[in-house]
Amino acid sequence: MDSRILELLHQVELEYGSVAKCPDDDQRLLEARSILLAKEKPDDTTEKVKALIIKGYSLNEVCKKLKLGIAKLNKIKEQNQLLTRPQFRYVATKGKYRIHGANMASIARALGYKTRLSAIKSNGWLLWAERRRWEQIDDGEYYIDPDEENIYVKRGIDSYRKHRIYNLME
Repeated sequence: MDSRILELLHQVELEYGSVAKCPDDDQRLLEARSILLAKEKPDDTTEKVKALIIKGYSLNEVCKKLKLGIAKLNKIKEQNQLLTRPQFRYVATKGKYRIHGANMASIARALGYKTRLSAIKSNGWLLWAERRRWEQIDDGEYYIDPDEENIYVKRGIDSYRKHRIYNLME
């Protein structure tokens, strides 16, 4: 703790017997609080982590880019309640529809098919491998959440898991 803060708190305790008995408008207490609040501002690393996770970078990519350990990254992620976005590896298209998914099986199941490639292709869908990060998916395109296997539409960088589609083909 800063020596100035300790000095201020010691003065307050000498006068009032305890910090708890000190009035809220005491100048020494206010100064100590302002010093502490100035130190609690989020550092640049936290803001960089937030930005990269929102864009869809994997935890490994964030660690490498910012030269962070996984423990520190997980702490920042937990403290800021950040939700990681999946790495999309496949695209299925049919007419105006373009759907991004982490794997072929999740795309097939989200579209209501029990088997993978054959059912998708036989129903007019084209499927190919194409790696995309969240920021690289255009607004208005669809994606499949790999945890839930629900279909959503992207509407902005901060729209992850917000605009669920219940029946894509209506």
